[in-house]
Amino acid sequence: MLLQYIAVACIVMTCVTYSSWTLMPATWRRVVASGLMRNRVLAHWSVLQRAAKLPSAGACGGCNSCGSDKGGIAKTTAPKESVIHFMPHKPQ
Repeated sequence: MLLQYIAVACIVMTCVTYSSWTLMPATWRRVVASGLMRNRVLAHWSVLQRAAKLPSAGACGGCNSCGSDKGGIAKTTAPKESVIHFMPHKPQ
């Protein structure tokens, strides 16, 4: 029974760690990765190496849509407009 509790605790902690890392803003992820890179064993993990080198995301989630494309050129396209048609309600 104790082994079952330990296995469930390991699975839950793994899920919590993964979801926290995935949903964490990119700026926080970079700070955490830089802190974990001080450990010799963790410094070899490619996930941490990539996260530590992330560019500043401006305190957002890092979706890379902060006004410039991949080449660093500002986006100048106007937002697309949609037409909304309201239909009258038919009495019953």
